[in-house]
Amino acid sequence: MNFLPLLLFLSTFFIYWKTLCPTVFWRDTGEFLVAAYGLGIPHSPGTPIYPILGRLFSLLPFGTIPFRINLMSA
Repeated sequence: MNFLPLLLFLSTFFIYWKTLCPTVFWRDTGEFLVAAYGLGIPHSPGTPIYPILGRLFSLLPFGTIPFRINLMSA
């Protein structure tokens, strides 16, 4: 079995995890975090998948809510 794809995924995920923004950033991040936590619509035309998946990630039992939702982007 070829472990190169798994190794590549895990290494890039670890780098992203370590450089992840632990709080709200200054662009659309706040809007998307609030939309994901409250299951709202970020802005027109809306992105329904991101808030639904963000809400699921906000239920993880570790870190702050912005950290958990930003982790989803990894």
